[in-house]
Amino acid sequence: MAQTPFTQELLYQIYDDNGLVTMDLLRERLPDWSDDKIKHRLGTWKTRKNISYSLENGEITNFVFLKIKEEEEAEITEGRKLKLEEYYIQVVVAREIMAKETASDTNKLKAMQLQQEAMDAIPDRYFKEFNEIYG
Repeated sequence: MAQTPFTQELLYQIYDDNGLVTMDLLRERLPDWSDDKIKHRLGTWKTRKNISYSLENGEITNFVFLKIKEEEEAEITEGRKLKLEEYYIQVVVAREIMAKETASDTNKLKAMQLQQEAMDAIPDRYFKEFNEIYG
């Protein structure tokens, strides 16, 4: 039988349901996990600065989420979108190079290659959005 997954989402659920996180609540939700494994997983997240807590007599105290996953994903998404926008601008510039009659064949071929790489890297939904903005 597979072990119950111990994810940060589970930690959020426990916190939302109870307003705190304790070893008893974790043991209840993770019956096939030993205390050492639970503490190791919590320690990993603490090292990554996702959570903060103290252990006193084997019990969790002062538990706090330091990073909220949705906020972190939103930051990544916005940053990724900005990078994709820059990539799209490079596609437009490559198109202009290919259209120049004075550009050498070598430069046109290189521009085509770079344009294809950029177009492959940009998801369709963003490509359509950027095309509406810059097209």
